[in-house]
Amino acid sequence: MILKDICVQDRKIVYPCSLESANLPYLGLEQIESQTGRILSDRPTGDSSAGIGAAFRFDSRHVLYSKLRPYLNKVALPEHEGRCSTELIPLLPSAGIERDFLGFLLRSPSAVAHASSANTGARMPRADMEHLFSWEVEVPTIKVQRRIASRLKEQMTAVEQARQQVLDQIRHAEILRLKYFRDAFDESALAEWDARALLDIAHIVSGMTLGGPVAQEPTTKVPYLRVANVKDGWLMLEDVKEIDATERDIEQFQLRHGDVVLTEGGDPDKLGRGTVWREEISLCLHQNHIFRVRFDHAQVCPEFAAYQFASRYGKAYFLAHAKQTTGIASINKGVLSRFPFRLPPLATQRHIAARLRGQFEHLQQLKSALTDQLAALDHLPGAYLREAFGNFQ
Repeated sequence: MILKDICVQDRKIVYPCSLESANLPYLGLEQIESQTGRILSDRPTGDSSAGIGAAFRFDSRHVLYSKLRPYLNKVALPEHEGRCSTELIPLLPSAGIERDFLGFLLRSPSAVAHASSANTGARMPRADMEHLFSWEVEVPTIKVQRRIASRLKEQMTAVEQARQQVLDQIRHAEILRLKYFRDAFDESALAEWDARALLDIAHIVSGMTLGGPVAQEPTTKVPYLRVANVKDGWLMLEDVKEIDATERDIEQFQLRHGDVVLTEGGDPDKLGRGTVWREEISLCLHQNHIFRVRFDHAQVCPEFAAYQFASRYGKAYFLAHAKQTTGIASINKGVLSRFPFRLPPLATQRHIAARLRGQFEHLQQLKSALTDQLAALDHLPGAYLREAFGNFQ
């Protein structure tokens, strides 16, 4: 049989500004989790911003199928009445068809592949519902359907519980990272260390401006560091661009081993992110949205400096003095120059840097292992669905 034989589209329209619309919670695509179909939340009744256009009515009999971007695999099984985006199609199982079985069937890799094989629209692809309903399926007895659905529910619940445990461990790892920073730069230690304006102990340079006037001198292609390459505590150098640079540019903007690189702007929680340049590329410049802070290594351990900038003490200073517009914060060279750098003895700096490096390396190993676990868990639902429906498709 084909899919059309086991379910029907139930497009009962709920019109905006109607009493029915006001009394039913609204469900949008963004509130349904991809792959799992979990309903993350409903917008409450009376929310004027929720679903201002026409919607479809649904209840606990329906399977909600997202026709927009079918590869996202958003298939939900609601347990309540409501109204939903018209991108979600309420499907009613036919007689002799278990709703949970139908939901898992539509979430299977075969269903996603079939729906995606005849998309309409390039930028916002949508499933062709007529094509989807022509999908040939084999359907077992209701007793077998229930057994399959029950087993899949148990498997999906176990996967979700395992995922939550891994996510909890990742959150705890981040809490531990913040604790390491707090321990290294606690208020009592900071109070004991001399405070020096950064300008007095470092040479600060804003990088090379891109797209400036055409150089009158000979140029050569040189790699340069962009904001996208600088993360919080590490560098991502898989995609390094090149720029035409003169000998003067190279002399002025070349990064050297031990330079601390800091971004001037971005999301407030990532303001002033940076790390130590260890000459990962033998000749590399930096763009104008990245500050290069060069210390006298006889006074300052660059790694200690990078950790101080990344600590709560450093972040608090940057946020307090940043210019903020529409969720983006930035600091200028003057703000960075006045940073009250805390300067303990060099031996203390090196000790703190070594301790934090070791702690963060262990944390990174833990987070990498946990990320691998998450990736493995994310593959399990598809594997379970392939196993369950392999004999019926």
